[in-house]
Amino acid sequence: MFKYSDLKDDIKTALHITKPDRFSKTNSTVASELGDDRTANATYVFNDLLARDLNVLINVGNMDMKDGVRQSMEWTKNINWPQKDDFFS
Repeated sequence: MFKYSDLKDDIKTALHITKPDRFSKTNSTVASELGDDRTANATYVFNDLLARDLNVLINVGNMDMKDGVRQSMEWTKNINWPQKDDFFS
């Protein structure tokens, strides 16, 4: 919103923004910038619900900035359901 503002540095100071404007493309740099800001793996919850014969819907928003589609696909590989092999093939 303030990308082209002449007061960009003042705004960042007022908002206490200390992270760089953009991340490097290397994963280690992104990981070090994020620190402990990671989503906890909760696949065990879904496995437990499915083991109880409950229906589960996993929805990924198409505008989700934190966990995009590719990350969610990898995450769901840790969930066990009867059609899992067919789904991923």
